[in-house]
Amino acid sequence: MKLVAFASLSSLAVAVVLPQQPQQFTLLAPTSHSHSPSLFSLLPDLESTLSSLPSSHSSQLAQHLAALPEKRLIQLTEDGDILQLTEGEKSLLVYHRVNFIDVTHHRASPTRVQPKSPYPTNFKHSASSLNSTFNHISIPKMQDFLSKFTAFYTRYYRSPSGKESQKFLLGHLNEIHEKTNKKANVSISEFEHSWGQNSIIVRMEPREEKMGEEPVVILSAHQDSTNSLPFLRAPGADDDGSGTTVLLSIFEALLAGKFVPTTNPLEFHFYSAEEGGMLGSGAISRSYADQGRQVRAVYHTDVVAFVKKGTEPRIGVISDNVDQDLTEFMRRVIGEFAEIPYVDTKCGYACSDHSSWQKLSYPSSCLSEGRFEDSNTHMHSAQDTTELEEFSWEHMRQFARVGVAVAGELAGLERE
Repeated sequence: MKLVAFASLSSLAVAVVLPQQPQQFTLLAPTSHSHSPSLFSLLPDLESTLSSLPSSHSSQLAQHLAALPEKRLIQLTEDGDILQLTEGEKSLLVYHRVNFIDVTHHRASPTRVQPKSPYPTNFKHSASSLNSTFNHISIPKMQDFLSKFTAFYTRYYRSPSGKESQKFLLGHLNEIHEKTNKKANVSISEFEHSWGQNSIIVRMEPREEKMGEEPVVILSAHQDSTNSLPFLRAPGADDDGSGTTVLLSIFEALLAGKFVPTTNPLEFHFYSAEEGGMLGSGAISRSYADQGRQVRAVYHTDVVAFVKKGTEPRIGVISDNVDQDLTEFMRRVIGEFAEIPYVDTKCGYACSDHSSWQKLSYPSSCLSEGRFEDSNTHMHSAQDTTELEEFSWEHMRQFARVGVAVAGELAGLERE
């Protein structure tokens, strides 16, 4: 694996105002004596793309590139080269729908002993025994929260409204705890990041204090959103307001059912900056590795609301770049506790935050709305809203059922 430094696009892309002509980007290809390849080699249609932008967008993009010159390291494939570009230039990868992980601070995980316990083949609970808890999964509450969450202009992790949306989410979590079961042994904390929008970790402690050192069970989603360009409106209803809302529903259902973990601590992670290359989940997973913390399982949900017209509702089980034993367990959970079947699908390298955990050899899984090729085509646009005909609250409810069951089986949930 080698380091490849891109010639900085910030110095190659300049906004030029011509008399009575729209503003546009003029891109200068690297000179013949340059030893650094440019983004042209990765994005061959970059010049035509930028030159076709509306003048207002090209001006804003130029400002964005100039404002974020910090050098970053990214990776596009598991064993691919490490590429260097600026923080601002990452937005061009998003614009061209190129998946990547920001590995600037990644390092090989420290040596740690984490025996891999097998996942249950016989379930402690059944769908009927959890039915009263499933009844606490409220679609009206989902609708109320997501209508407010998508009202922020964008949840882009470096934007003022991205920080405001995170504070709103934090307040909502505290409100759920206070109003549903304030006696529950729950901590809600921010994991701080330099870019302003913090990740949030909700932890439910086991009944016995000594069990708090057992491997943690993590349910996760990402809270941020983006448009194809970071300064445009990004309601992010499906990506990933849907996953965030599902996690809230699971948390509230467990509190309402007065469940408490008995074998393993249970955490809910709401990651910042997934759209920036898994920055939030990367920072948290590295922190856990540095502390020698063990993880029983990561169940990640990303885009879980869209059912393409003409297809049957199915839960998409991501089968690549995941822990295969945990993923097989997820298939069994879906078969037992969901009311719709699953379908295996692949999303490629760096498609969501479970990648951060898998990269450090923690067992992770990811569920999505169906087959990858049937996914919501309105993601990363102003049209990613709950008003889409194919946006399904009932589909989201199925993922919440799965989450309740995963928590019940792996964290040993029992009623207080």
